[in-house]
Amino acid sequence: MEVTRDGKRMRPRPGRMRERALAALAGAMVAGSVVPTLSPALALLAWLPFRVALDAGAPSARRGFVLGTLAGATCNGLALHWVVGTLEAFGGFPTVASVPTAALL
Repeated sequence: MEVTRDGKRMRPRPGRMRERALAALAGAMVAGSVVPTLSPALALLAWLPFRVALDAGAPSARRGFVLGTLAGATCNGLALHWVVGTLEAFGGFPTVASVPTAALL
């Protein structure tokens, strides 16, 4: 539950999880478009679920930032998962250090 400045509890806005799931789906579609077995056309269609997520509620810069960050983090996490193994194998990083280092990308 979120708390307002007055200390009162706000009810979660309906559809917030749906918006975030759509943003994550858009990021996954972009990441899936670079896999050789999947179609590059996924990247062309990835804006559709993201646009639906943005249009679902009242426009605000904060909401757009959160949804865009979620889509980008999902895309980078799926498309660049191999960086952790590369840092471990060739950089000599332990797993504890390679995961946050890869997250900086």
